[in-house]
Amino acid sequence: MDREQLIEEVAEAIQKMRAGRRGRKRSGESDSGRGMVLNYLYTHGGQASPGDLRDYMCVTTPRVTAVLNELEEDRLIVRETEGCDRRRVNVKLTDLGRQRVEHRRKEKREEIARLVDRLGMEDAEALLRICRAVEELEKTDGGSQSLLRV
Repeated sequence: MDREQLIEEVAEAIQKMRAGRRGRKRSGESDSGRGMVLNYLYTHGGQASPGDLRDYMCVTTPRVTAVLNELEEDRLIVRETEGCDRRRVNVKLTDLGRQRVEHRRKEKREEIARLVDRLGMEDAEALLRICRAVEELEKTDGGSQSLLRV
């Protein structure tokens, strides 16, 4: 496997492990959830409903509203009503929000590249195998307990 492919696969494996933990831990416990919303919108065509975001984040509707208020205040998202039904709202990523996500993703990729370079190819491939093994173990655990919980 070449370096670039290994970087991509390690980044994906780490992201999957983090996403797997999300279902067992409410995002509001450790951070505001802003990054989760921005990333979700970025990977889902730039828009979603507040309900989709609530389900993804495993938080309450008031928590989603608070996060959306913060993001809207920072001009990273906009909320738009659907046609004449003002009860239906779409959350959309702004250009500034898209730039913020792309910048953060670039930073994360560079962090993973530095990790791979420090570990060396052999150890980075071992890390990838371990991440995948942990992901499989957590799937078979049924999500009842996280193997990564300390």
